[in-house]
Amino acid sequence: MGLKRVQYLAILALLFIFNQIPHNVPICAESLKSETTSWWNSSWTYRRRINITENSGYSLVNFPLEIAFEHGRNVKPNGDDVRVIVDNIAIPRYVSDLNITHAKVVFGLNITALATKSVYIYYGNPNATKPDYPLIPLAILEGNTGHAIIDNKVYIGWDFTSWGWSNNVVLWNDFRIDFNGNKNPTDDSDLIRDYGSRQGGIGRQRGGNGDDLKAIGLGSYRGYVQTPIYVDINFTDVKLRVYRNNPWVETTQADFLWMFSPSYTHANYGGGTEQNIVDGKGTNRPELWNVLYIGKNATEGGKENPSWMAFRDDSSGYVFASTGLIIGSDYAYHQAAKEMSDWDRFIEYSNRTRYDPLDPYDQPPECRIYWYGDNSNSYSNVEMMGQIFNNQPSTSMGDEETFPFFFRISASPIKREIAAGSSTTYTLKVTLLNGATQLVTLAVLGLPTGATATFTPSSGYPTFSSTLKIITTTNTPSGTYTLTVVATGKGVANSTTVQLTVKPKIVSFSVSPNPFSPNSDGRKDTSKMKASFTETVSWTLEAKNSTNHVIRKWTGTGKTFEVIWDGKDNEGKTVPDGTYKIVLSGFSPASGFTLASIRTKTVTVDTILPIVSDVSVSPSSFKPSLGETTTISYTLSESCYIMVKIYNPSSKLTRTLQKRSLQTAGSYGIVWDGKNDIGGIVSPGAYTIKLWVEDKAGNRAAPYPITVATTVL
Repeated sequence: MGLKRVQYLAILALLFIFNQIPHNVPICAESLKSETTSWWNSSWTYRRRINITENSGYSLVNFPLEIAFEHGRNVKPNGDDVRVIVDNIAIPRYVSDLNITHAKVVFGLNITALATKSVYIYYGNPNATKPDYPLIPLAILEGNTGHAIIDNKVYIGWDFTSWGWSNNVVLWNDFRIDFNGNKNPTDDSDLIRDYGSRQGGIGRQRGGNGDDLKAIGLGSYRGYVQTPIYVDINFTDVKLRVYRNNPWVETTQADFLWMFSPSYTHANYGGGTEQNIVDGKGTNRPELWNVLYIGKNATEGGKENPSWMAFRDDSSGYVFASTGLIIGSDYAYHQAAKEMSDWDRFIEYSNRTRYDPLDPYDQPPECRIYWYGDNSNSYSNVEMMGQIFNNQPSTSMGDEETFPFFFRISASPIKREIAAGSSTTYTLKVTLLNGATQLVTLAVLGLPTGATATFTPSSGYPTFSSTLKIITTTNTPSGTYTLTVVATGKGVANSTTVQLTVKPKIVSFSVSPNPFSPNSDGRKDTSKMKASFTETVSWTLEAKNSTNHVIRKWTGTGKTFEVIWDGKDNEGKTVPDGTYKIVLSGFSPASGFTLASIRTKTVTVDTILPIVSDVSVSPSSFKPSLGETTTISYTLSESCYIMVKIYNPSSKLTRTLQKRSLQTAGSYGIVWDGKNDIGGIVSPGAYTIKLWVEDKAGNRAAPYPITVATTVL
């Protein structure tokens, strides 16, 4: 139990000490002028400012407030346009009451001890839709016997059963709180104790006219209300309410606890001294009754509200407490315990005794009664709760304000799709809807990495148009991005959104050499295919023949790749000579987007040797000293690289007549003037002329080199 106490005390500090339950918070009658504050959203025409002041001396977190305001028919009939704005952020709210002129809205507020905070209520937007605030978690079994698990923290069970030894009524007879912090209060102990056959519970009255068999319970089960702020469990005569992040149960009419348990060994109330209620001492009524506190409402001159009344289980450390506020003027705060027999324990706010008539009665509508428990084995938390409840925040409401300068911004188109590294544009229109035109400046939010934006123009006076240009880089990740275009002017901001889809892109793609000859001659036997992308891509590379059939396929993942094709198909056979399409496709594993475009290149497989025909030297002999020349002639069957060199009778290089260069198919003649590389006329003798011929695929003409002769006279 020691560990549970430590856990729950930590929960107390966050939940019930600072997360308190509201009354309908009173609004000061004085008029409050608005501060100069930016309008939250110009689609809303009206607002009111509420100044809220904390009075208890404790900082409050998610403190529920219910604010009533006049809207003069400016709220939508369903209340969907009501927004509560704190620090320019819309917070969860629930419209609890609405008619044609007034509304009530409930919300939770964070506020520092003794500080004043401004909250704005916005309304008057006919196009507003119902906000999607998350509802408080709720699991419920409905009926006159049922239970509810609320916010994973509070368990409320009820049953059509006897109250002690009374007639059967619908009774709240099971109350559990998630003391162990596992978000499952069902495995925690019931705070409403039973003794033997005596069933404890909370209802409206027990006994009357001296008849202990008579009781008034909650009334029949009537359903529930689940909101983002609270959950109500409704019965004919009673409503039980639990607020988000709060272990208190709030009610108005369930004002009578009668249970039976010797395990509650001690009792106390605000300003009192704790008493042992199992030792038989301090009793002041027959049957060992110990009346700890009884007093009329302060308005009747009796004792004031004791702030709280509680029973404590010294063994488990559990404390079961109640606080009552603004009870009926002729009712009383009453706490008593029986120190024998059935060990009765009760807390009530009715000023009834077992001898009074058992007639239905009601607490006033503004009454609030709270039922609560913890496992701190002390009353310190209850004492703090009493301080907060009795010193609740005060409020001042401002006059209704109307948005004076109103414009709308729209975009066309609203969706664009581009490749990384490219750009696109949207056309924006800023339209004046209300008030005198003012300078409006444009900005964009949500740009992806590596992207920049420009507006042309970047500002203007509505109504005006502007072009938004988005420029991406190759470092921009693929994906779909929602860009928010914000227009701001004279403290008013409006926005629209556009969608930008960035797809991965092929940065480079090459196939080399091309053509190539997979004939194992050591020259251009393979072709290297390389590519790079803007990001990591799962790529597919396919080689297709002239009938578009895939004869070879490669796959992989990366930002770059190199593939060597040896000219073989998927079965390991060398493909026939011809031209093949190399098709590159793929997608980004990160975003799932395919490449912005599929790239295709061609590569030629050529294993046929080039043919050099009609090789001749004419004249076969000549006398360069007399200015004569000779011509080496040949015909190429295809485009080839050719180099021509001349060697002297000693086989030494005399002249490079033609450096390696590409020539297309056809007939050629190269003239030799009988000079060497330095311009001198060579000596007479037999000279050898060699022609090296190799096609683009690396196939060499045979013989290699081709040799012819000429004689210098």
